[in-house]
Amino acid sequence: MVALAHQIGQYRLYEPFATGGMATLHLARHSAPGGFGRTVVVKRLHPQYAHDPDFVAMLLDEARLVSRLHHPNVVAVTDVLHEAGELLLVLEYVHGLSLAELACGDVRPTSAVASAIACSMLEGLHAAHEATHESGAPLCIVHRDVSPHNVMVGVDGVARLLDFGVAKATLRAQATRHGELKGKLGYMAPEQLGRAEVDRRADVYAAGVTLWELLAGRRLFPATGEDDRVRLPAAALGSVGDAALDRVLRRALAASPAERFATAREMADAVGDACSQASASEVATWVRDAGGEVLRERSARLAEIERASIQSHSDDTTAPTRPADRPLPPPIPATAGSVSRVAERSPGAVALALVVATLTAGSFWLGVRARAPESASPPAAPASPVAQVAPPTALPSAAQPARTADEAPPAPAAASSASRALPPRPRPARAAASAPAPACSPPWVVDASGIRTFRPECL
Repeated sequence: MVALAHQIGQYRLYEPFATGGMATLHLARHSAPGGFGRTVVVKRLHPQYAHDPDFVAMLLDEARLVSRLHHPNVVAVTDVLHEAGELLLVLEYVHGLSLAELACGDVRPTSAVASAIACSMLEGLHAAHEATHESGAPLCIVHRDVSPHNVMVGVDGVARLLDFGVAKATLRAQATRHGELKGKLGYMAPEQLGRAEVDRRADVYAAGVTLWELLAGRRLFPATGEDDRVRLPAAALGSVGDAALDRVLRRALAASPAERFATAREMADAVGDACSQASASEVATWVRDAGGEVLRERSARLAEIERASIQSHSDDTTAPTRPADRPLPPPIPATAGSVSRVAERSPGAVALALVVATLTAGSFWLGVRARAPESASPPAAPASPVAQVAPPTALPSAAQPARTADEAPPAPAAASSASRALPPRPRPARAAASAPAPACSPPWVVDASGIRTFRPECL
């Protein structure tokens, strides 16, 4: 199990996997609410530099500069933390190895693979050189530390440039001290070694040294002093075994900046014209072959960190309690016979059902009174007012004609759901209709004009 190194904010830092002159690199896990997490790289300033204003300003400058770069060939800076007296830079994690680590392997890259890596590196450089401020003003970024240590090649076959910690820009908050030499001497341009003003062409020179070493498999300036290298002409450089690439490298490594490629993209185009480039899958195959045991160890370490993060999350958090979902009521069919079923579910619907029932019963009762003869005895008084407004089993519809006063009510066996919902109530007694008198057969008379007139006693 990987030991926990430090916890700062939402980042869980593990033991370092690389150390530089200014900071230490840690694999870390970023935890967010809801169980979301991702693996990142945290650049942690050494303790002796954490309280040095110059080094702190340098690291902040790196964050400000790279935050303006959005390019697939540049490692992104995602966060900056300044807590508990520490300053940390959070970078995206690229699963792969640096060119310096890959160069230690026994598998040499082909010219096509080396050209593809160099072109990706140069495209990232060009994006940095062309970066602008929020106002649109050019930042004039110069990396000043391009080397195999700062080119990361992922297992996806994509090369990315990183570590702008010693970059210089016209708008940076902390200017580099006058005359101070920063970076790796073996990759510095002559004007940088001479403490002169540098521009993007110094990065072109460093990219040329990196490509030369990737093709040759050895250091270009292993033991050459600064003074000798300033006077060393490009024609004295050894060949990499390809005449077209030799011409490109001699121009990139020219002692005078005016004789070099004006931009990194111009050099990338020249490399592409001189040699065919390998595909991303071919570069990825070389990374896995050249990385060998180092890449496998890093993959195992990453897997342990992710498992530890999952276990830690399950131990520190509990599943939130969630109230049981209340089932929705079943849909109510839009029919006339559903009034009583609505009354079962909603108290407010009871009032609606009673109103409908009252109107229906009242209409029925008035029809009975209108058809009853005057001589009929009055109906018996209902037991209670509720009996007058008892809801019918079903409202009459167009498909079922209404019953007349002389028809018998339906049998009790055909009770509907409404009769089960509400107890039966006694209906008012209906007056028995007397047989019409013989004089009322027929109940009208016909005058001379043929008009029928009903007899009053027969109404």
